[in-house]
Amino acid sequence: MRNCPNCEEKPISFWGWLNGINSVKYNCKFCGVDLTADVITWVFIVVIMLAMCGAALVAVTQFGVDFREDRLLLIGVMCVPGVIGSLLGYWISGYRVKNDF
Repeated sequence: MRNCPNCEEKPISFWGWLNGINSVKYNCKFCGVDLTADVITWVFIVVIMLAMCGAALVAVTQFGVDFREDRLLLIGVMCVPGVIGSLLGYWISGYRVKNDF
């Protein structure tokens, strides 16, 4: 996570960022400025969602995972790209100061 553009402190912890809405909109815990996701964060969110859907599609079509019988396995398969993408997203992405138009 890049630092807050206003105070140059780290605005949020990884565990706080994993709460989906915090990755898009947040108030810096140090200076209180309204922050919103930058372009890189939005790209990561889209890539993570596509990777999770792709993992589920591959599991169902290539490995015969059944929606009704193997729900936990399917959830586990979808969590792998979600966790990896979230780690990378937190490390690379950042916020920008929200403009009040």
